[in-house]
Amino acid sequence: MGWISDIGQLLLGWVRHRDAGADQRARRMRLQAMLEDKRFQWRSLAQLVAASGTDPDTVRKDLVALGARPQENNPNMWGLVDRVGTGGDPVAR
Repeated sequence: MGWISDIGQLLLGWVRHRDAGADQRARRMRLQAMLEDKRFQWRSLAQLVAASGTDPDTVRKDLVALGARPQENNPNMWGLVDRVGTGGDPVAR
């Protein structure tokens, strides 16, 4: 009868892992939409954290995965490399 418990635990672990992946995809889509908003070239880490509902370290990892980088003179402001380039930061809007 212990094998029933093992199968239940395995299934529960799979569901949690699958849900975590869906959460990550949704969070990254939300962050990308914010960074692609034409009204803003840069977004503050605080805004991105609040919108994502997670901690700053997780948001930073997501931002790097999306191709974003922090400003050179203000590491709390983030933008997509495609929009802000790789250096010589313009003035934040």
